[in-house]
Amino acid sequence: MKKVGIITMHRVFNMGSVLQAYATQECVKALGFDAEIIDYVYPNIEHQIYLNSSSTPKKIPSLPNRIFTRLKSKLFRQKSDSRAIRRQKFEKFMSEFYNLSPCRYTNRYLLCKTPPVYDIYLTGSDQVWNPNYIGYDTSFMLGFAREKSAIKVAYAPSISVNEIPEQFKEDYSTRLKEYTALSVREQQAVNIVEELSGKNVTRVCDPTLLLSREEWIERLPDMRDDDTDEKKYFVVFILNYKFNPYPGVFNIIEKAHREYGGEIIVIHGEISDYMKSQNARFIPTADPKDFIYYLSRARFMVTTSFHGTVFALNFSIPFICALDTADTDTRIPSLLADYGAERHGIPVDSVDIPSSITFDKGISQKISDFREYSKKYLKDALNCK
Repeated sequence: MKKVGIITMHRVFNMGSVLQAYATQECVKALGFDAEIIDYVYPNIEHQIYLNSSSTPKKIPSLPNRIFTRLKSKLFRQKSDSRAIRRQKFEKFMSEFYNLSPCRYTNRYLLCKTPPVYDIYLTGSDQVWNPNYIGYDTSFMLGFAREKSAIKVAYAPSISVNEIPEQFKEDYSTRLKEYTALSVREQQAVNIVEELSGKNVTRVCDPTLLLSREEWIERLPDMRDDDTDEKKYFVVFILNYKFNPYPGVFNIIEKAHREYGGEIIVIHGEISDYMKSQNARFIPTADPKDFIYYLSRARFMVTTSFHGTVFALNFSIPFICALDTADTDTRIPSLLADYGAERHGIPVDSVDIPSSITFDKGISQKISDFREYSKKYLKDALNCK
């Protein structure tokens, strides 16, 4: 059995990063390979230095947003115990469900000095080719795999920028030309990677879509006190690392909840007075298994997250994704357009929300078709076809 080494951002403590890494591993195994995640730590000191010294202009938040962020930081300090518990649960999930390389590489120097050896090297998904995140680190482009005969495959990496900055183009071009098979997650990346590599590039789905709703539940079972499939939860999953969605998203949550009902479960985000009045449950220690549990029983979802949107689509959950109209990141609008789900994305400051949001069965068929297409690409790529 051939051994595949997967490199991705698997140690970032958020739902999307962890679940996409797990899904990639599981799909490679299902195709008949021995899959192992290369335990390369991201972010490490190199990335932190780059991010701190980057000349990229920083977006300065407005005064109300800065005040809100400061108050929120105080609240987070009070919840330090919850954050520690959450981290422990994530680490337990990784220990239990990841097949990690025996060696952990805490920096690029160690990875290049004693690189792991595999039959096939696979660059996984997430924003592993985003120059704003990786800087000059070519590890996610398999720069450590020096053998000329090395088989190098990319499955659904994301770039999330409109162009590669000039200072990185030579490195990108050199490394991308070494790949046996190239694919990306977003349409805008296809032309960028084709131009830099001189190779054909296939567009594939996010790894989390390679597993169906049923497969996710089967792999990560968590029946708790009930074994029913009742759709009873109104799930809130709000991330704010890209933009501050408050207080606008509170209006969306309240209006949607008044129409669709259900017990409010806040997996990530803040709680408004309305949500308190509805006895919303905040779960600051939620881990990936909790995430799958609540989404598998969700009647509605409000999110700002890319992977929150992916899972809502995959699990056929009626949902709203609150969008930042000033953001140039096209990942979510592109994702919604892929499946004809544009009406589920609305500006975060929208006064009104669409009425009678249901889940179009045609979306599920499109996902199923793209899933099979993407699986075929991965199978053929790993078998060097």
